[in-house]
Amino acid sequence: MKKLLVTLLALAVLVGFAVPAGAGRPPKEGKARLVVTKEAEPGYAVHAEGDVIRYTVGVELKGGDEAAPVSVKDALVSLAYVSGDDDGDAALDSGEQWVFSGSLTIGADQLALAEITNTVEVTAGDLTGSAAATVEVRPYGECEFIDGKLIPTDFPLCIWAPSQTGRWELTGVAADTGKRFGYVQLSVRDYAPGDWCGGSTDRLRPGEELTLAVALPMDGACPGDDWADANPATFYLVTIGLASVEAAKLRP
Repeated sequence: MKKLLVTLLALAVLVGFAVPAGAGRPPKEGKARLVVTKEAEPGYAVHAEGDVIRYTVGVELKGGDEAAPVSVKDALVSLAYVSGDDDGDAALDSGEQWVFSGSLTIGADQLALAEITNTVEVTAGDLTGSAAATVEVRPYGECEFIDGKLIPTDFPLCIWAPSQTGRWELTGVAADTGKRFGYVQLSVRDYAPGDWCGGSTDRLRPGEELTLAVALPMDGACPGDDWADANPATFYLVTIGLASVEAAKLRP
C-alpha cells in the first residue's frame, strides 16, 4: 500500500512539471448585462399644474466589451443623450456610463393621479434593461383671497393663486386656540418642500398679529435656494395657527 502511495505522488509531481508555466483554467467572464438607473427630481411629490419632473437615466454595460446600437425609450418623456460615450464610437463600452435626461410638465391629467410612474426601456445590441421612477401627486388647494384677505382652509400649505412677483407684506391674526399663547407661522416658499422665500414665527395671544415682508422674484428662485424650482410661476403660502391673513402688495 505504501508503495502505491509513493507511485501516485510521483506521478502527480510529473504532471505538475508537464503543465506550462502560467497555464490554468481561463477566468470566467461574467455574462454581459445592462444596468439601468432612473432618478426623478423632485423625488418627493408634485403639487400643481406647471410643476416639472426632471428625469436622469444612467446606462452601464457589465461583463462585456461593448454593445451597439443603443436605444432609450420612455412612453411619457422624451429623453436626450447628455454624456458618457467617452471614445465617441456610438457603442456602449464597458466602463462607460451613458447619461440621458428629459422632463415632464404636469398637466390636469397628471394632477388627477395618485402617483406618476414611468419606465425607461433600454436596448444595447441584443441586451435589454429597464428602470422605473415614481413621484407622488399631492395637489394643494389654492389660497382663497377675498378682498386681500386669506381665509385658511384645512390645508396648512396652499398655492398662492395670484403668483404675482414683487414685494408683499403679509399680516396674520393668531387664532383662538383656547390657550394663552399659541405657536403661529407665516411663510412663503418658492417650491414645496424647497426653501422659503421668507418666514416668520412667534408665540402669540389670540388676536395678536404676525407680519412678514417678502420679495417674490420673477424667476421663482428665492435667495439661497438649494432646490430646483419645478414651477417658477407658483409660490406656496404656509399658515399655522392663524385665523386670517392679509396680503398687500408694496410699491416697487
